[in-house]
Amino acid sequence: MSRCWMLALAFLCACGSDSSDRPATPVSGQVRCRSGAFDGTRGCVEGGAGSPVRVQFRDEMGSFSLIAASIGMDDALVFESVDPNLLGEDELPIYEGRLPPGRHIVSVMLRYAGDGKGVFSYLKDYRFNIKSRCKVDTAGSDTAIVVSGIEKGNMTTPIEDRPGVRYLIMHDGGRRRGRCVD
Repeated sequence: MSRCWMLALAFLCACGSDSSDRPATPVSGQVRCRSGAFDGTRGCVEGGAGSPVRVQFRDEMGSFSLIAASIGMDDALVFESVDPNLLGEDELPIYEGRLPPGRHIVSVMLRYAGDGKGVFSYLKDYRFNIKSRCKVDTAGSDTAIVVSGIEKGNMTTPIEDRPGVRYLIMHDGGRRRGRCVD
């Protein structure tokens, strides 16, 4: 397990394994961006050379509330938050920057808690840590990555098997779809 993942799991990640090796900087409230610049409509914004890449998060977990999120690019933390107001949104911009053409790794760590509302009060005792990685080929094109926290299965699926992550990768403004590559 990389140093960044271990620290992100503890929600203390201050690593920045990019070439400048600068730590993630606390930004407005409880949000950290490697770049130090969080924009509510664009996410963590970084400059650089290469192809444009945007990462967005969608919360589709239904019975669970997102209480913490860490997102990395190429094993460097680019976004981290425990802010309930920000994480309570259904869609959230995570990252906007440029990456050199080629394969890159998107790393996701999400922490969910059961809502425990109404007849589902038993869910309040459930906590889930979800880790996922996806290799993405930017291929020198404009790339948009939508990371979704999802509830898998149906009513008969055990609660502990429901949390998951889905990736939607689009190139060239959505004209071409990509997928996680090996």
